[in-house]
Amino acid sequence: MKRYLLIIFTTVALLLGYTSDIFSQSNHTDLQDIDFFNLLVSTPNSVILDVQTAKEFKKCHIANAISAPQKKILLKICDTLSIESDIFIYCFHGERSLFCQTLLDSLGFINVHNLKNGLDPALQNPIMNQYKSLIYFKE
Repeated sequence: MKRYLLIIFTTVALLLGYTSDIFSQSNHTDLQDIDFFNLLVSTPNSVILDVQTAKEFKKCHIANAISAPQKKILLKICDTLSIESDIFIYCFHGERSLFCQTLLDSLGFINVHNLKNGLDPALQNPIMNQYKSLIYFKE
């Protein structure tokens, strides 16, 4: 019985050590609009994932963004990416992108940056005028 308990405790300790090591490697951030765009323009070869609905994407999106309005589509896109890719993820209000950031974390991606509160406040922030050319907006 003692041997059985020792094996269980050792296994749990090893698993906890392994998972904490994985999470310590992740570089996931929730960024305010100006910080998100500053990092985006300074990170070459990054992947921009737009998780808005198709209707929202058609109305407004960041230049060169890949539309992933459904989980199934997002997972297909993720299959083509390295877990070390710099990924910038956003939606219109911030809820879906936060969910997707958690999903990408569970898949092992280590450099995921979420636009906190989404594109809506970014479009209304006068400080963001310097980045308006990166955002396609159709009224």
